[in-house]
Amino acid sequence: RNRLVQLLREKEAKLRCGKKAIPFSGKTVIIVDDGIATGATMFAAVRSAKKHGARRIIAAAPVGAPDSVRALGKEADRVVCLHTPEYFGAVGEFYESFEQTSDEEVSDILKSFQQK
Repeated sequence: RNRLVQLLREKEAKLRCGKKAIPFSGKTVIIVDDGIATGATMFAAVRSAKKHGARRIIAAAPVGAPDSVRALGKEADRVVCLHTPEYFGAVGEFYESFEQTSDEEVSDILKSFQQK
């Protein structure tokens, strides 16, 4: 577990390019994911935002499993999910292309925002 935490901290530092985290304290935070299957990722993100003082938390995704979306509604202040199909297998079913985004792509996108 300690090694995993260390790896995640290193990855975060690399992606931040030396920039500090934006403080959440007193702010409305919108957390977006590509879909909510079990909800584990979104639950972790919502809890982290709460821990860091977010005033209001909105969780958003284009598609989600109905039970997971309902459960998330008890954790976030608001959940916006466009499609909650009765039969939900996996998030990737609802995309034509569902490839992983590489760390390099994420880094390039973040750098483009920092330049603006």
